[in-house]
Amino acid sequence: MTVTSTTSTRSYTGDGSTTSFPTTFAFQGTGSAAELTVVQRTISTGAETTLSYSTHYTVTGGSGSTGTVVAASAPADTVQWHIRRNTSTLQNSNYVTNDPFPADTLEGDIDRLAMAGQERDGDISQGFKYPDTYTGGASNLMPEPSASKLLGWNSDADALENTTGRVVSVSASAVAAGGSPTVAFTTSTGALAFGIPTGATGATGPAGSGDMSDLVDDTSPQLGGDLDVQTNSIVSTSNRNIAITPNGTGDVIIGGGMNPSVSTTGKAVVFGF
Repeated sequence: MTVTSTTSTRSYTGDGSTTSFPTTFAFQGTGSAAELTVVQRTISTGAETTLSYSTHYTVTGGSGSTGTVVAASAPADTVQWHIRRNTSTLQNSNYVTNDPFPADTLEGDIDRLAMAGQERDGDISQGFKYPDTYTGGASNLMPEPSASKLLGWNSDADALENTTGRVVSVSASAVAAGGSPTVAFTTSTGALAFGIPTGATGATGPAGSGDMSDLVDDTSPQLGGDLDVQTNSIVSTSNRNIAITPNGTGDVIIGGGMNPSVSTTGKAVVFGF
């Protein structure tokens, strides 16, 4: 055979009914010996699980040709199946001196090398690397993992290091009215602390500026439009009068007709002229 395509992966999104997933690329081995890896990815979280042959799927075809991964049960539409060729790099052929030239065996070994090389190229392309135009000499050697640390460039920007820039806890405390807000970070503990001014400083808003809990808090209210009482009334409490007092020479104008009367409770409607 020949290897004329560099494709070595194929992905499918489940639909709850489809169970056959063609590879579209050639791979070595077949059945339980198929040199494939099948990974299930949960779409919402990105969590990945490597699936097992027989338990989750079987394989038909292969051995230098394309094939099909057959699911034991149809994947739901919440997951994806990623099928990847995973060619073994073992070389099991033994070429004996002066034996007839084994063209098919040699070609199979060369095909295996080509497939494995393509898979390594895919891995390398996803690795950490510098742009092609980078001319500096910074190292890309990773430091050993260190608990609760972040990975970052050192002060000379020529090597990666573990750094204590991780925020472990956040707290807030009050600053007296008129004071300035504060922020502090402790690198040794990862503690981030905020100081927030209180009172009528703008942090909580001046009295009557929009954070009122009751209309009584506004000592000089003004309407921005007509007051529609709908099916309600304008009432008073504790036997108080309801006063409508125009400013200066202003008049009290009642439109739509006027029908003054005395209520059955003895409360009079009084017009002053």
